[in-house]
Amino acid sequence: CHPDYHNCTCKGALLWVVSLHRCTEAVALKEECEASEQCLAYDQHSYCGEFGRSQLPPRICQCQFGFNMKSLNNQARCIEIPNAFGTPLFDSRDTVPIVMGCLAAGLALVACCAGIVQLLRIKQRSGPFRTGEPQDP
Repeated sequence: CHPDYHNCTCKGALLWVVSLHRCTEAVALKEECEASEQCLAYDQHSYCGEFGRSQLPPRICQCQFGFNMKSLNNQARCIEIPNAFGTPLFDSRDTVPIVMGCLAAGLALVACCAGIVQLLRIKQRSGPFRTGEPQDP
């Protein structure tokens, strides 16, 4: 590492990974990794993530959302998924749809409660139903 320029260079095919503070190799898709930079050096549409639902190692290089793994020239690559319905509005890991749904449900609940309160106020003002002769004012 160069102390004046605050950058590091690595020998040969190794690459400097800032988050690991050391030189390491690029990692191919479906192989174990430590940082996304290792995967990105192999394919620009990949990242280092947990395998399946497990939060424990191993972390492997996999394709980003919107890309599928395909073999090109005997090498696995991330290829964009053609989408007949256009670009998806939200990523599958996005919380915006959940938050928007909760806000809509909360607003509907508030509207129902306000309607019930209004009905009770009208009923209280009108008094009980009377039969018989009308009274003079």
